[in-house]
Amino acid sequence: MKKIYLICFASLLLATACGESAEKKAKREKAIADSVANVMAKRAQDSLENAKKQQDSIKFFEITSKADALFKTATENNSLIDLSEAKVIYESAETYVVSTYTQDILDNKLKALNTAIENHPETIREKLREKELKNPLDYLSVSNVRIETEVRVFDSNITRIKGKIHNSASVATFKDLKCEMIFYSKTGSVIKKEETTKYDYFEPNSTLNFSFKVKLPSSFDRYEVVIVDAIPCEAEIEGDI
Repeated sequence: MKKIYLICFASLLLATACGESAEKKAKREKAIADSVANVMAKRAQDSLENAKKQQDSIKFFEITSKADALFKTATENNSLIDLSEAKVIYESAETYVVSTYTQDILDNKLKALNTAIENHPETIREKLREKELKNPLDYLSVSNVRIETEVRVFDSNITRIKGKIHNSASVATFKDLKCEMIFYSKTGSVIKKEETTKYDYFEPNSTLNFSFKVKLPSSFDRYEVVIVDAIPCEAEIEGDI
């Protein structure tokens, strides 16, 4: 500040010595005053910005410290909920990043947290469940198919196709399976095709019996039951563990 005033004073002396006009002197003095004002304003602005950066930096480390503590607790308790909450807290610190240094700190913390979330058993289970739910027919199979006739004394006999349906999925549950009962001739041509639905829940690694009433064709060489569709259960039912 002293240097600025000395420069101004020296300029005034030099102008006086050279005998400059009053108009020029006034313009020069105004230019010097404006220059001093601009320097002072710039210093004030820089001071405010530095103060804000310091406040933001303090806030940044307060937030990340809170997230660090929750991250540690979540890891110790193997809690996916706490890990997710810690991520939200870390992300809120983005507003208070003031330098590449604090940005690198935040990026590294989020990278470590995201890795922990991705490797958490619940995350792995959910990813597997999503994969299985998209492809129900890859996990549903039919076995032990047979035709049985129920003999009735006072009514017509009832013919049924019976068998088992197995769900080999690890975590996905399916329901309401659409099945086709197909009868073939000895040449492999389809003689008859009949669709029915098995209304039930097929939980992971489970097997259920089915029994479908059917009217047999007059003649056929072989038959099969094929699952053509199933409804994925987006929400896990009780007991689907």
